[in-house]
Amino acid sequence: MVDGAIDENVVRHVAKLARLDLDEARLTRAATDLGRMIEHFSKLSELDTEGVEPTVTRLAAVGELRADEPGTPLPTAEALGNAPDRDGDFFRVPNVFG
Repeated sequence: MVDGAIDENVVRHVAKLARLDLDEARLTRAATDLGRMIEHFSKLSELDTEGVEPTVTRLAAVGELRADEPGTPLPTAEALGNAPDRDGDFFRVPNVFG
């Protein structure tokens, strides 16, 4: 990756982390699209914002949460359906306390 450019290796790595199965055509397109986005945002940094007040939303910033009520849990097979590794009815995760 040079000067913020996104190459196919970076996209391939992120796709692997996100567990996305992208073919070569999609990898190429994603690298191109992400590169264009980064280029666009880098141009925004060239703008003179001296004296410009930060904007805020006019909406109230209230974190409305749903009521914490018990519900029907997912079936185990569905909850573990996308698990990359499992041990019976449990997720298997790397040891982080080594």
